[in-house]
Amino acid sequence: MVEAGRDLEGRQGKDPGNGAGEHETAPVRARRGFFPVVYGNNVEVSQGGGVLFIAKDELEIEQGGGQWMIGLRKLEVERGGCGVMVAGQAEVSRGFIGVLVARRAEFKEGSRVLMTLPQALAAGLVAGAIVAAARWLNWSRRERTTPAPVAG
Repeated sequence: MVEAGRDLEGRQGKDPGNGAGEHETAPVRARRGFFPVVYGNNVEVSQGGGVLFIAKDELEIEQGGGQWMIGLRKLEVERGGCGVMVAGQAEVSRGFIGVLVARRAEFKEGSRVLMTLPQALAAGLVAGAIVAAARWLNWSRRERTTPAPVAG
């Protein structure tokens, strides 16, 4: 797990701040490798992948991907992809996204999205109805074919 304020070598990173005594944590940078979980205020991933990327402010992915990407404010993907993307504002350039949940999304040339939230909910509703119907049919068929108990 890569923690906020650290890069892959584990060195602490601090920005010089705004001159008023305030220091902000440097972005978490994950490069060239697989990282199960990466989180922080700002996260940058380049040529890497992982299971879960979480950024409180901004998440930038370049030539990388993962199963879950969550950028609470802004999420940018360039030449990458993921299974599920959750963002306030999403920008995808030449990437592939499985399911997108975002307030605002911008797709540039070469971007593909399999499903947005309404489509994913509809697909889940249909799949649930099919499973429920199959179980009901199996139950009713079993009721008709079960022999009555013999009194004895």
